[in-house]
Amino acid sequence: MRYPRLFRDVFEKQDDEQIDFLCIAGFLYYRSMIFMDGLLDGKIKQGDDHAALIPIAISICQEESIKLLTHIFGLRSNFWNYWNLRRKEYLQAFQMEKMLSKDSRHFSIDFYENIAEKKAAMGKVAIDALHVLDREKNVETYQALLAGHEMFSIGLQLSDDFQRAILLDILCDLQEKTPQGNLLLPMINAEVAYLYASKLSRGVGGWSYFPTVKEIAPDADDLGQVLQCFARANRKDIIEEHCISLLETLFTDNYLENCGAFETWIIPRGNRSELEELQNYFNTTKWGKGPDPEVVANLLFGTVTAGLNQYAELVSNGIKYLLEEQAPQGFWKSRWYYGSYYGTYICLRLFQATKTASSAAGKALDWLLNTQNEDGGWGNTPGISTPLCTAFALLCFSTHPETMHAPIVAKGTEYLIRSGLEYGGIYPAEPFIIPKEGQPYKSKTITTAYVLKALISTMKITN
Repeated sequence: MRYPRLFRDVFEKQDDEQIDFLCIAGFLYYRSMIFMDGLLDGKIKQGDDHAALIPIAISICQEESIKLLTHIFGLRSNFWNYWNLRRKEYLQAFQMEKMLSKDSRHFSIDFYENIAEKKAAMGKVAIDALHVLDREKNVETYQALLAGHEMFSIGLQLSDDFQRAILLDILCDLQEKTPQGNLLLPMINAEVAYLYASKLSRGVGGWSYFPTVKEIAPDADDLGQVLQCFARANRKDIIEEHCISLLETLFTDNYLENCGAFETWIIPRGNRSELEELQNYFNTTKWGKGPDPEVVANLLFGTVTAGLNQYAELVSNGIKYLLEEQAPQGFWKSRWYYGSYYGTYICLRLFQATKTASSAAGKALDWLLNTQNEDGGWGNTPGISTPLCTAFALLCFSTHPETMHAPIVAKGTEYLIRSGLEYGGIYPAEPFIIPKEGQPYKSKTITTAYVLKALISTMKITN
């Protein structure tokens, strides 16, 4: 409702009534788009209660929005040229999605990001409107705001479920380990509701790295992450209703007896739909099927966190698989994440939760001791520290706080604090997820969140 006010201070002082009308117009049009998306995505079905009223609601919201915008700008303002441009971009997004659904060979990260940006095109109207009310004077600032909006839109939709689950996990850390943490409960509950609502409605359900790309199947990594979140938020009802059946499919149809692990993608072995056959084809020819150590460790940690003791034997088998996958130097490689620090942390976290594999954990910590840089940090390139790698290294130590590594950990936290001062509290985006070779997913939010998690988690070690 107050979205335009986020950008108001960047422009010259505007009339309060105009800004209020702009906020209301934006909200009404936003609601019409939510209704429209529900119809186009099939989330609102003909038999649903009030379904017949949705087209009427869309028409009313858009009509009232246009009335308010016409009151602000009149009929001849340059604003309407911006409006037509944004509407054209928005419609292009649906054309591109239709193209993707017909032929997935078009899929690439650049193509997907282009869709994400265009689907959020109408959100740029608030910036366009303020720019016009400012008589289009400060073009450089206007372009910078549009660039920021573009990155936000892509980040919001790309790997959205997994990101949000990671951030929710860190909110739970803050809630549990900091004074006045209960103030975060409303935000935690809202994020739980979001993850609950974002479960896929097609096939076996579940959650996906790219929820809007139908050719990508639900995966064990997302399932493990949301399991942890639902468990920490005490939502056993959601776990029973939405996660157990997925786990059964994973451990029955995607289990690999020869190694004690499971595939990354969750697809039934038999009675597949046409879409599931297509997903399996892409898994085999494009993505690869697994098992992947970091995914196995993350999913099994989710079952342990949720207290699902019926899978204890499968957890034990999975740990044996992970021990076989440990590199001679002591780390674990990741298939879907850059470097070795994330995968090593995810494995050590599971070992700590199950009180197993102490010798493997000791070997991993020795590797960390040997790879710390002079400035106190760690990095994927020898001698060059980065905040994200350092956060994962410190999280490794946090899984075994009883070890005598306080000086090492203190040096690492000092590096993070110095870096935070240098970057103004928001850490830089670093390559994190590997959706496709040469096209890294990275996020300032994820880097900053993991740094915060590392600092909280190592407080007991550094006092």
